[in-house]
Amino acid sequence: MDSANAVDGISVPLLKLYSGLSGPDPWAEFLTSVRLHFDAAFATAILTPTAAQKPGMIVTPDVGPAAIDMAGEFFPCDPFIGLPEGQVISSTRFVGKQVYRASRFYRDYVAHYGIGDILGIDLMARSGFQMRVRICRSDDRADFTPDEHDWLGHFVPHLRTALDLYERFQALNGEDDIYDNAIEQLSIGTILLDRTGSVVRCNGIARTVLDERDTIRLVGNRLSFSSPAADRKFRKAIAEPRETGAALKFMRVERLSGRRDIGIAIRPLPSRSVGAAPTMALFLTDPQRQAALTGRAVADIFGLTPMEGEIAACLSNGLCLSQTAAILSIAQNTVRAHLRSIFDKLRVTRQSQLVQRVRVGMSGLVAWASTPPGTTDGPPLAH
Repeated sequence: MDSANAVDGISVPLLKLYSGLSGPDPWAEFLTSVRLHFDAAFATAILTPTAAQKPGMIVTPDVGPAAIDMAGEFFPCDPFIGLPEGQVISSTRFVGKQVYRASRFYRDYVAHYGIGDILGIDLMARSGFQMRVRICRSDDRADFTPDEHDWLGHFVPHLRTALDLYERFQALNGEDDIYDNAIEQLSIGTILLDRTGSVVRCNGIARTVLDERDTIRLVGNRLSFSSPAADRKFRKAIAEPRETGAALKFMRVERLSGRRDIGIAIRPLPSRSVGAAPTMALFLTDPQRQAALTGRAVADIFGLTPMEGEIAACLSNGLCLSQTAAILSIAQNTVRAHLRSIFDKLRVTRQSQLVQRVRVGMSGLVAWASTPPGTTDGPPLAH
């Protein structure tokens, strides 16, 4: 056993399993730890979304992209699938060594890497999301023993929990991307601050405003205003909500260049946030920037197809049917056909109602984001 798995042989891999879920390389450290324990050639996790024909992600530490891509190509013809859920079993026992080595999967793919016995687990998340774990031993090594089956079996309940957590993280990240994209389409800059007032995160529009250094700029990782009065007002505004639980605050900042003022809404975030987690959200409105909706944002928020999203965005940005058809390189009759589907999905009957629904729905996201915590259950679902 490698020293990386010291203590009781289980605690360290278990710690790596959970600690890696929210990192840039989830599953990788755990798989490496398991591979070292077995002195195996490879340790792989294959994650497949519900009803997908191809894996959504293949994680094999220390293996190059070309080999990962090849694994995806041969994925459909792997005979070592459909294992009893949550049971540790080897390819030799489940498929049979002769049958497995006669398969196209082995001949054209696995044999190239000199793989012998494979230890596997198939897991299913509550949503149907599937995970396969495969530990591959070199052909010159003995097959996996019952004790080795038992050792890997200790991780089954933890892998099942980790899979559910990972899926939840992915869903939350996807929702964040949708809302961030929608807010950017409305030309709203967002900046998140931690308890010390340091910037944790900002979107593209906010970065552009800060880079212009026109009254407001970033010094180190803190916001600074050219006007001492504006700076004092800002410091007071971000301090008071944390101390008194006050609601949303607004301030308007005059630009040095003489361009129109920047509006800032300051919203405290739930006090349960700790450490470097955001505790304050700032929303910047820049009148110099025209809000132009994109098809992707509209499609994401309203549950439309990509083409329907493009059409709805074009019309909401003030284009007519003929202009929309020309920009999207489709016939006007095709635009009208998609428009009927959009009307049905958004429950409107006229183009003017569609434009109003899209504009109001997208703006509602920003209104929700600027609402003091506890006054709403969550972001408005436009569809």
